[in-house]
Amino acid sequence: NLYTAAEKLKSEYRNQLDEYRKNKIETNRLSLKVTELQGELSFKDEHCSNLEVQFNTLSQRCDMLTEMNNSLTDNRRSLMNHVSALMNQYQDLLLHTLDDRDYYHKEEKQYRDKVNQLSRQKEKLEEKIMEYYKNKQSCSTKKKGFGASLVKRVRQAGSDLLNKNRQSWTDDSKHSDSKLDESESGTNDSDASAGSPISIEGGIDLLDITPVCLEDESLSLGTPGTRRTVYYTADPPSPTTSLPVQNDSS
Repeated sequence: NLYTAAEKLKSEYRNQLDEYRKNKIETNRLSLKVTELQGELSFKDEHCSNLEVQFNTLSQRCDMLTEMNNSLTDNRRSLMNHVSALMNQYQDLLLHTLDDRDYYHKEEKQYRDKVNQLSRQKEKLEEKIMEYYKNKQSCSTKKKGFGASLVKRVRQAGSDLLNKNRQSWTDDSKHSDSKLDESESGTNDSDASAGSPISIEGGIDLLDITPVCLEDESLSLGTPGTRRTVYYTADPPSPTTSLPVQNDSS
């Protein structure tokens, strides 16, 4: 019995020893595996740490980008508002420009019409001036010839009257004292004839003539609206001397 018990214990011991060996091998293997897992774990931890750092960095960057996005959104809104204001200003300026263009065209049209009107008035005025000068030249030529002939006739009539007066005065001085009254009456008649208006061909009254101012001052009969009365003296007038005149202001 003891022998069988001892054998039994030996077999159990052997089994336990084999199992121990197996367990020890398994333990070593598991230890190696644990070591490997610890290495992996440390690597994972390090990677996690790196990932956390990256996460923090990315979080900060995301926050920064979010803030930037918000600022850009605000800027975009402000720019859109500014663009809207600029568009409104552009519309106003466009309308104002169109109004100014219409006003400019209107003013230009009025200015051209005024210039054309002034040009027409200028042409009419030039035509009137040319017509006036033509009429003036023709009228001055006619009046000059008429005035020269009239002055010539007046001088001739005056010289004839002077000769007649001289002859009558000479005859009166030779008369006797008995015929003094007749000579005085003849003298008075001659003076009255000298003071009266002289009528020449055509029944022209010198007092009613409105003379025209000629180019030659020696042939001038006076200014318009005046009358001249011719007075004669005993001396004959020289050819170059004009007749003495007196303006009748009445």
